[in-house]
Amino acid sequence: MNSAATVLHLRACNFVGGPEHQILRCCAASSLAGEYRQVLASFTADGVGGEGHDLLAAARARGIEAFELRGGGWRDLAAARELERVARRERVRLICAHGYRADLIGSWVARKTGIPCAWFLRGYTGENTKVRAFEHLDRRLLAWPERLVCLSQTQVRQLPRRLARTGRWWW
Repeated sequence: MNSAATVLHLRACNFVGGPEHQILRCCAASSLAGEYRQVLASFTADGVGGEGHDLLAAARARGIEAFELRGGGWRDLAAARELERVARRERVRLICAHGYRADLIGSWVARKTGIPCAWFLRGYTGENTKVRAFEHLDRRLLAWPERLVCLSQTQVRQLPRRLARTGRWWW
């Protein structure tokens, strides 16, 4: 195992789009520098072509270490246990959570293991009732992570005042 500090990026996605390409570029660049190691974990659903499988395949094609977290619904508890095992085994020093599912499960595991967690705020889609409910919970729990990473000044301005004053966010 590499002695460099390990950063784990956590994502749930149905396809590889802009945010996923950004995460892949970040992970690939760090492996070249050798100062720290970035790995990827993605939640998956059953079946080839289901949730997360495309992202894992894209990571592995680029030589990025990638871990599958089988979940969905109540199985997310099993995915959280697997994330905890991966985090401990790989000696993860930071969890970077991308999206509400990654935020919530990643923070829960981070708290259990004492690993810092950063949420990358990528905006909210509100695409259906279920997603809106989880996104609402995500916004209510913005104080959970050690850091918030805002991808735009607009997001910084939209932070609740209680968080904006803490300086726990980056842009």
